[in-house]
Amino acid sequence: MTAWRELRSHIGKPLSSLLEEATSVTENIYQVQGAYLMTAHHFQDLSPAKEPIITLVIWAPSIGALKRAFAFDVDNDDDAVGEPPQELLLAPGATTWRSILDIAKAQGIRLLESASYRIMTDGAFVHRQLESRNYRVYFRSRHDNPGESPYAIAIGA
Repeated sequence: MTAWRELRSHIGKPLSSLLEEATSVTENIYQVQGAYLMTAHHFQDLSPAKEPIITLVIWAPSIGALKRAFAFDVDNDDDAVGEPPQELLLAPGATTWRSILDIAKAQGIRLLESASYRIMTDGAFVHRQLESRNYRVYFRSRHDNPGESPYAIAIGA
């Protein structure tokens, strides 16, 4: 079982602060337990770090989904779906595009709605996302689908 709350407490800290060893997935993403951790080689104030610093805690149902969200690798997305962990939701039941928007509004959280495209190569649609200062939720559908569930969630500091 993934200890999401514990992992979130390591945001802004070196990867070595984890009790478990993390496995490299990509150049700056590691896996520990059932979670993925994005890292940077500098602290939040942009001062250099001697080792990777955890910047995001990420849930995705597969490495293919993870790479779609964070490397724009649409071609290798396996379309895996899964139930997002309750600990990463804005509130219990906030598991669809519409419910996330409604709950965020009720809680006074402002969300930016945007879409990403793979501009540098072929212009392919990657995803739509809802984003606040420290919360990102990713959706595969190009068009409005109020009942769509996210394929990735990322929490930052």
